[in-house]
Amino acid sequence: MKGIYYVATGAKYLAEAERSAQSIELNFPSLPVAIFTDQRVDSPIFSQVVAAQQPKWSFEDKIEGLLACPFDEALYLDCDTEACGYTSHLFRLLERVELAVAHASWRFSPPVVEGRVVDGSYLDLSVPSCFPELNTGVILFRKTTATIGFFRLWLAIYRSQLHGPVQPRHEQPAFRTALWNSGLSHTILPPELNYRVDFPGYVGTSIQIIHGRHPRRIEIARRLNAGQGARVFVPNLFQMHDSAELLEGSGHDDDAS
Repeated sequence: MKGIYYVATGAKYLAEAERSAQSIELNFPSLPVAIFTDQRVDSPIFSQVVAAQQPKWSFEDKIEGLLACPFDEALYLDCDTEACGYTSHLFRLLERVELAVAHASWRFSPPVVEGRVVDGSYLDLSVPSCFPELNTGVILFRKTTATIGFFRLWLAIYRSQLHGPVQPRHEQPAFRTALWNSGLSHTILPPELNYRVDFPGYVGTSIQIIHGRHPRRIEIARRLNAGQGARVFVPNLFQMHDSAELLEGSGHDDDAS
């Protein structure tokens, strides 16, 4: 069975997941929505609730939740995502691969030293630098023995990284290492299926899923989806550049500033 899946430990993230699921209901109305959580769920938008028995209120919960996914084929979404379009053929990818994710905006995350984010990257040198981090806020996957093994490896690597003097900021460096060593069949999702609203971004078609907590994220998606062809958006300037400007190298869109 296919479905949409969330992991939300803590009341704040449950509220975010409910808002995200409302956008899913509008754009993916035929798909059931399940959630892994330690909270009481009253919203009828979730057709299934998987109880988080021993939450750690950390990124470990995310991976534990993925291991407990009730669907055979799932689109996992972080709580700070919203759907703004429908891709009918998305699950067809799983006829060829077991997992699909988009590139991370930061190809390599900065590390944490003594509780502070510092300059530089948390880089596993055993993995080629041309195999960058992937963003785990949107994960399309087929639940197979190989996928479950990959999730377990990801969790084990992440836990081991947490005990080092230099720690990862989140679980994506461990995901990179695990995926490189797993042999799992996978492909890359385009940015339109995981558009990071907090970073400058490029799209060539309409956005289906936005990701991030930018206060004007819905407006960003509307502006980008109102355009055609290649578009670049710079969120801190709130400017959009379309294909004509990109090709001519001229100015910026005054209407978007």
